[in-house]
Amino acid sequence: FDEGCPDLCNGHGHCDTTNKCVCDAGYSSSQCTVTTAKKPTEITNRFDDNPAPGSFLSIQGGSISQTCGLLSSGKALVFNEIGERELVTVDMDAVDVKYIRFTYSQCQALVLRSNSRVMAVQYSINGGVSW
Repeated sequence: FDEGCPDLCNGHGHCDTTNKCVCDAGYSSSQCTVTTAKKPTEITNRFDDNPAPGSFLSIQGGSISQTCGLLSSGKALVFNEIGERELVTVDMDAVDVKYIRFTYSQCQALVLRSNSRVMAVQYSINGGVSW
């Protein structure tokens, strides 16, 4: 479990057999702390067709749909599958961030169980090493 590399390669690489970081694409330095590509400062998505390219790393338990009916803005990302539901963005430049804003609406037709209204927002400042 990457214990031999400093700071677990900051979540942007993996440790090789000599305990040196092998950085993911877009990162460099001995601890994968230097980004070689500019990170977005915002992500805006209306989900009209597909998620904007380069916005999200993964969508689990959801899809773009009009399941909850027609919205004023068109389609939405609807999490209607049983089990874990998650949306993960690409790494962002949040150095000067003062707030994070997103819109959330619950479709009453999709209430699957009593705890389905729980939402957790997690963030990491070190590539997911800690949250």
